Amino acid sequence: MYNKAELIEKLKNIELLCLDVDGTLTDGGMYLDSNLALIKKFFAHDGLGITLIRHLGVKVAIVSTSNTPILEERGKQLKLDAVIMGSMEKGEAIQSLQKKFNIKAENTAFMGDDINDILGFKVVGLPIAVANCTAGILEFVCYVTEKSGGAGAVREICDNIMLAKTGKLYGEPYVKTFIQ
Repeated sequence: MYNKAELIEKLKNIELLCLDVDGTLTDGGMYLDSNLALIKKFFAHDGLGITLIRHLGVKVAIVSTSNTPILEERGKQLKLDAVIMGSMEKGEAIQSLQKKFNIKAENTAFMGDDINDILGFKVVGLPIAVANCTAGILEFVCYVTEKSGGAGAVREICDNIMLAKTGKLYGEPYVKTFIQ
């Protein structure tokens, strides 16, 4: 496992951040409304973190086993570079993104929380698990976030990408994006 300094060093070269959804961008809960429609809860801080690193040129993609219009909508809201849904083989999906964007595996990070993310972890330079991940994936990751999925884990990594690439959190170029 990497310590914080080693993580920051690796994040300097990250060009593509791929994200699992259920348990990573969400808390993993499956909510149904009174009409039996699926509801997913996303954490606003994660979304803003994604927006901030995209301003640094980092491409961000969802790679999920789930196949629901909710993911397409969230991808549009965040202006993600790609949304891959219904992927039973996340490794192949991530490799297709690496090829599409001409980004090497060593410059790719993938965040996940469960055993269906292992094949994705194997094709990236920086495999990351969220704090509330299943124990079965720990041997496949280099870093575990302090925060849980759906509760700031993605923002934690986005903040560290900002720190790695600019030497600081927030300030320029981030502030002028939101104060105009």
